[in-house]
Order: sequence, then structure tokens, then C-alpha cells
Amino acid sequence: MTDPSDAYEIFLSYARVDNERETEDEAERGWVDHFQLHLLKQLRRRGRADVGFWRDVAEISAADRFAPEIIKGLAEAYFFLPIISPTYIQRPWCREELNKVSGRRAQEPTIDQRVVPVYKLSPLEPQRLPELIRGRGGYHFYEHDPVTKRVKEYYRYGQVKNERAYADLLDQIADYICSNLPAVAAYPEIVNPPAAADVVTVFVANVADDMFTAYGKLVTELKSQGFRVVIDPERELPQDPGAAVVAVDEAMQQAQLVVHLLGDDAGPRVGGARLVDRLLDQTRAGPVPRLIWAPAALFSDPTSPKAAVRNRDRDAFETFEKFGDYRDGDSVSDAPFEAFLQDLVRRCHQLRSPISPAPAGGAAESPSVYVVGADDDASLVHKVTGTLIEEHGLNAYPCSYQGSPHEIRRLHEEEMRDSDAVLYCWGRASDTWLRSYTREVRFAARFGRENPFRATAVVVGPPCSDYKQNFRSADVSLQLGQGEAITAELFTPLVAALGTTMTRPLAARQAETAS
Repeated sequence: MTDPSDAYEIFLSYARVDNERETEDEAERGWVDHFQLHLLKQLRRRGRADVGFWRDVAEISAADRFAPEIIKGLAEAYFFLPIISPTYIQRPWCREELNKVSGRRAQEPTIDQRVVPVYKLSPLEPQRLPELIRGRGGYHFYEHDPVTKRVKEYYRYGQVKNERAYADLLDQIADYICSNLPAVAAYPEIVNPPAAADVVTVFVANVADDMFTAYGKLVTELKSQGFRVVIDPERELPQDPGAAVVAVDEAMQQAQLVVHLLGDDAGPRVGGARLVDRLLDQTRAGPVPRLIWAPAALFSDPTSPKAAVRNRDRDAFETFEKFGDYRDGDSVSDAPFEAFLQDLVRRCHQLRSPISPAPAGGAAESPSVYVVGADDDASLVHKVTGTLIEEHGLNAYPCSYQGSPHEIRRLHEEEMRDSDAVLYCWGRASDTWLRSYTREVRFAARFGRENPFRATAVVVGPPCSDYKQNFRSADVSLQLGQGEAITAELFTPLVAALGTTMTRPLAARQAETAS
């Protein structure tokens, strides 16, 4: 799935030593990590969710050649942001990154406007600065003490020493970046639905800074699916402890589900207690089911496995215990973000349209449909999944897009084994992708299936073409119509097919075919 933050990337160039912890505290965030996180937060607050960061997270020795990924990142980044320090200008690969960007001047005269120097430590003599940044003012994250004549950095030992000055510089950089970006693309406004009897309300607990990106994406997805989010994500939690307790209690009274996102940080203190700890304690006292996400691998951007890993192999329950107490019925997930988000959306749809339990001796529960699509068709997959759940009461499950290749493949094989039907979404993907996946139906016994699928289908989504409309394959039994809109009526043939049960074992049928 393409992340919208890939649209305009900031290449962060820095010396690794400038991001090292200065204490033994593993919770301490490096200078560059802290800077990136808070600058991203300011860009998001300015409505620029289309801006992301490119960082090379591997260690590079002086003898190493540049990897193709680094060269590509330097060639395509919209902004180049070097973290300048005495160490930075001594590193050969840092100078090489500067040279690569300088080489873009011939083809991109405006590249100079998109070079944003950030000075971590004391000023350097102009003659020592590389030519690309010489003479530029830049942004200086330090000050000179007029009494001691010493340089005082704004961020040391994992703490901001001068919060006002640090925040002001971040505002200036964010404003400069935004002023040199093309106008933001016109996205349809996603509003928080009003409270209503037929609207599922989800309490998404406020988070520490390291979960800010995940929080924003999760809230946006829930609202786009028609669910209501409380506390109002457009407002901050009240700083007054008493007012904060009242706000959380009021939100909890409206919610059918509670969600907590747990990283490494516990957030600022609110009335003596840390934000994450206090919210977990307060929601534990209520009756609403809780879903807690504590991912096994925590990345710099917790929603993307392509970013730098901050913490590997975390134990979800140990992480949970750092912040709060477990309550019977709590659901704790350590899945990658995309898988967790899909599970959350699935739960919300079930709250909206609960499937009635089958009466004793009556019919079985609603059939299950596994919805498959390529990365480029993730939005189509989610739209189709939601329609099957909401309009037809089916148990529909989307494929996964994030996590390791092994995790994604394992989940795919499990869904192919357990689902009653498989539905392939064909939008932007090539016909090669479609044919390679639909042919798995022929060999479904390899996944451990004992019975054939009750239905196999392809839904053809936009962009439309005669070639796609005329596509046929013996591997799928249904070709669902082509159109710009995904409607409930489109899936009527699939629902009808699921009303009949095929009883001959799959292995027997395949044996007959082979003979």
C-alpha cells in the first residue's frame, strides 16, 4: 500500500554519532530521532500529511560505497536537510551526500531553496562549511551563555533544555518547508460523524509523541469508515487534571470500544501521573472492551516497517505492564500496524452490524470471504470488505499489507485455508498479478483445505477497460461487474453462490481431475 507521506520526502543527512544516546537510559531518544518526530508532528498539524522522511539507518564505513537506495533517495528527495555538527563535516559519506545534492543544480535550479541546514552544535568557521550550505543562515539549536561563554545545546541527555526556543525553531522550519511545497492536494474532507444510535463510537486514547503518527492514521481510517472517534481528535486533552478526568469519563460513556497505542514513551505528566499510565488506569475502571496495541517491532514511524527500527522483539504484555494493569477481557495485539488496523476496523463493523448467533440446531454462522488485492489496490480491498460486512452481513477479511514477507504470507495461507470464499480485487494491478494469485485456487489443498471454496470471484474496479471487462479464467467462478462505484448490488451473485454448500472434499475432486 502506498503511503501518502511518500509524496514529498525530506532526506535527513547526519552523522550517526549525533544520534547516539548520551545516557544508559534505553528510553532516551537520540537527537535526530527526537528532531524528526517533532518536526513531523508540526508538519502534520499544518495539514501536510503528504510529507515524510528518508533516512539511511545502516552504519556506513569510510570504505563503503553508496547503496543504490541512498543514491535514489538523494536524487528524488524534495528537501535535503543536513544536521550540521563538527562531526558531520568530517564524515566522507556526509560530504558525498552534499555533493550528490549539489549535482542536481543543473537540472533543478530551485533545489537550493529546498536545502534546509540545521545546526546541532556550535557554529563553524565559514571556510570549513561545505559549499552547498556556506552562506546560508540555517536553524541553530543552541545558544551562547553570555556569562560562561559556553555553548548550550537545546536538546541534551534526552531532554529539551530550552523548550520555548526549541519549539520556535521547529515552527520556523515547518513553516519554511510548507511555504516551499506545492499546494496541498485536494482531499475530500473526512469529518468525525456525529453521535447517533447507529454510529459506532470508538474511544482512542491520547498518546505520547512516539505514537503520534500511528494515532493520526488510525483516527483518519476510522472516520473515513464512518465511525466516530472520541475524545475529539481535533482537540487536546485538558491540561487540568480534574477537567481531563471529566473529559475521559464523558467520552467513555459514549464508546463501544477503547483503543490504546503503546510505544516506549509514557507522555507528559497530567496531574502528577504520566499521560499513558493515567488513561490506562481510567479506562480499566470502565466496562467498555479494550484493545491495546503494543507492536513487537517498534519503528521510528510505528506504522511503517520501512523506517528505522527503534526496538526489536518487544513482548506485548511486558510492554503493557510498564504502563498499566491487565483486565480480564483485554485484547492485546503485537501485530504490524496495518494488520492491527484491519482487525480494529473489522471489530467496529461487527459492532455496527452484529451477526446474530445461529439458533440451536439451526443454520451455521455467516460465510467468510477472504478479500485479496495488490498493494496498489488496498483502498479497493477495504471498500469491498466494508460493503460485504455492512450490506450483506458476511464475515469479510482483507489481506495484509504490512509486516515481514513471512508474516504476510503466513496470514495469506491461513485465510486461504479457513475462508469459505475468496474474492480478488482487480483495480490498478496487472493481469500478471491477478493470474498468479487466482491460480492458487487450483492448488488450494496445499493450504490444508479439506473442502473446496464455496465461491471464487473477481471484482473489477477502476480504472475501467475493455480488456479487464473481457477477462475470463477457469480459476474463478464469478466475474463481478465493472464500474466506478462499489455498490451492494455488485456482490449479489457472490451472496447467492454462498447460499449453496459444496460438500465433496476438495482433495477428492482434485484427484478426479488429475485422473
